[in-house]
This record gives sequence, C-alpha cells and structure tokens, in this order.
Amino acid sequence: MNKFYAILSSFIFAFSAMGMAATYTAPTFTADEGKTFTDSKFANTYVETITLTKGTQTKTWNYTAPRVFWNVLSGMTMDATAGETISAHFVAHSLGEYSTSTVRQDLRFTAVVLAIDWNGDGTFESVKKIKGDTPPGHNIGGNMDVLDFTYNIVVPNDVQEGVARVRFNYTNAWFGDNGTAADFVTTCKEGIVYDFDVNVSPKVVQNHVVTVTPNDHAQISLLNGTETVASGSEVPEGTELTVNVVPDDGWKVTSIKANEVNITDSRTFVVNGATTVSVEVSEIKYGVVTYSIVGDQSYLGEGGIELYDGESNIVNSGVKLEEGSFYYIIIYTKDDEVKVSVTLNGNPAEITDDVNMFYYEGIVEGDQNLVITLPGGTSGLEPVVEAIAHYNPGQQMLCTNGSSVLIYDLSGRLLLSGSGNVSVSELADGFYAAVVDGRTIKFKK
Repeated sequence: MNKFYAILSSFIFAFSAMGMAATYTAPTFTADEGKTFTDSKFANTYVETITLTKGTQTKTWNYTAPRVFWNVLSGMTMDATAGETISAHFVAHSLGEYSTSTVRQDLRFTAVVLAIDWNGDGTFESVKKIKGDTPPGHNIGGNMDVLDFTYNIVVPNDVQEGVARVRFNYTNAWFGDNGTAADFVTTCKEGIVYDFDVNVSPKVVQNHVVTVTPNDHAQISLLNGTETVASGSEVPEGTELTVNVVPDDGWKVTSIKANEVNITDSRTFVVNGATTVSVEVSEIKYGVVTYSIVGDQSYLGEGGIELYDGESNIVNSGVKLEEGSFYYIIIYTKDDEVKVSVTLNGNPAEITDDVNMFYYEGIVEGDQNLVITLPGGTSGLEPVVEAIAHYNPGQQMLCTNGSSVLIYDLSGRLLLSGSGNVSVSELADGFYAAVVDGRTIKFKK
C-alpha cells in the first residue's frame, strides 16, 4: 500500500507540474427583447478572419458555418515567452461603409473587450475595453474600428510556465461603457466571443561577459547598485551597471564607452550582450593668469579689479587655471568717463564697456598676461622715478623684488614674464621696459 501511494503521489505531482488545463465557464449571450443568438437580427455579427503573428510564427482562422457564439479556437494556440508580443488581427463581417442614414446590424454595434488569464487558473485577471468608443446614435453609425483592427498582446515579464487563455469579447457598445470587469468576461450582449490559448514560458535570462580595459592613469570599477562587479564576470542580460572612474591626480576623464557607445555623461549602461568598457583620460594642463596695472590707480572705483575663475570664484593674479577653462576680469572705474584698455600677451584685447566698469572674458590657452592701462599710462612703458629693479649684465638677469614681472620691447610687445629675478639671456642686446608689480623701468641689455 505504501508503495502504491508513493507511486500515485509521484504521478499526481508530475501531472501537476505539467500543468492541468483550466476549465472556463461559457459566457452568457444576452439581447434586448429576449432575443437569442440565432435570431436573424444577429446573423451578420461574426468575424471572418483572425490572424495571429509572433515573429515568423503565423496562424490564421477563417469563418466557416455554422456560426457559433463562443468560439474556442483550438487550432490557434500560440507559443510565446515573457516579453514577446503576439499581434492579433481581427477582420469582422461588414454590411458596408459608415452611414449616417442606414441601419447596418453587424459588429459595429459592439465594443471589443480583451480579457486574459495569464496564470491559467480559470480566472481572467486582465480585463479592458480596447476598441469601440462611439456607440451608434439612434441605431445609425457605430464603431467602425471594431470591424478591422490589430491589437498587440505583450506577454508579461513575470509570466509563469503554463497555458494562458485570451478572450476577445464583442459586446454591446453601450454595455461596454457601463458593464463591470466581471460582466465583460462572463456576459456578451448582442455580440460574439473568440478565445485562444497561449503556451507561455518565462524568459530565459542570458549572462554576458563584461570586461574593463585597464587604464594606466585611472582606477575603473563597475557597480551593480552598490555591489562591485569584477572585470570578466558574467552579468544577467538587462542589468544596469554604473562605471566608476577615479583618475590619477593631474588627469581627467575625457570619454567613457560601453563597446562603441559613448556613456560619458550618464556613466551607466544596460547589459545586452558581451560588453567592453573603455575609459580615456588626458593630463590636465594649466596656464597662469596674471594681470598688472599701468597708469594712475586712483581712477579705479571702489571694487578695484576682480579676477574670477570659470566657477565665478574670485582668485588672485598669478592663479593657475586649467587649460580650456574660462576666466574673466572686472575693472571698476571711479566714473563712466574713465577710459581703460587691456592687452593680452602683448596684443590688444577686446573689452566690454559698461557703466563704471569694464569686463573681459577669456579662455586659458597657455599663460595669460593681462596689462590694464588706466589714464596716466599708455602702453605700460613710462619710467618711474623710484628704482624698483636693476639689470645685472654679468648674470644677464633683471633683478627685482616683485611678484609680477612683465618685459616688453619698446613697441609694447610682451617678450617675457615671471616673478622675482628674471633671466633675459635669450633677449637680443638693446633697450627694454619692465613692468614690476605695475610700476615701470627701462633697462639696456
């Protein structure tokens, strides 16, 4: 006996695992005036052709007599996996074009309700009206879109292995607006019902190798949420990964790619196949931005001169800024009559003249030496009485105690810049002007 029950239990379990077909109660046909489905009034309420398509799989059903109210299309069973789409094309029998004067009693008097039992337990958990929003007025007109339509049925991603039942219920257009979800499944008023099954199966998730190409100047890691994913690991398809890059000091990220797709901005990608992550970095280069003043500084207004980096932080003259970054300088004047000119590396710079101020914006491209000329100064070459520097011919050195030194030829062209003692050995013999912290001397080499 024990052996018999063990065998029986094993058989029952195996039968359950295969999935037992659910039993569905036949929907009920109703009509005004107690008419039945066989009444001549409903003789033209039927579908002529149904075509189901999924990829290269196609099945077609064509109407042949007799006309049946509840059509369970056993030969139209489809196979589908989670995430796939079944395209259902329904062509109903038609008595002619849309009319505002002639009553045509076919399926245009109905709306179409779609009901699906995805888990195959005999209960339709997904029910919604999909076609037919214009009930006929005074028995004229109607829902022409129900006569020929295509609807895409998407298999849920969380579907379980089994047999799902799909029902298209053509039911009275007014009833389609007022009935409950249960009514849509169990009752069909003055229409017709078509069912077919789908053998559904969960999607098989594939794993794909994700590889990181090493970079000599950056640490690169992959994150799945907060969890680190090692290079060369297999990752389930559909997983979103984040690329974390920490460049070495003095280097910056210029691009991040997942295969050939640029993800520099988002730094994320979804795994859809074998993926190689590569990162490009470049060495950060800097330029020194300095400014000096030539002329009478009493013409400056209360704000004086303000130098800003690209993030609108006030910085001092001589600041080191990243190549390609913006900087700007504001020169506040005592009144609107004061005229100001600016040269950049010895060349005239275009400045904006506003009320009691001048504005210049530049891009760091190498060292930026700005000379601001106020009234009382022309090109920064006027000598001053007090000596602030001297030329040492033996060392070919301009010796100063200044923090900013700019050396010009007498035409006003900037030749050298520096601070403190500046070697002039590369200059030809002749006369030069040096602006030291805004004060000018002339010297002969």
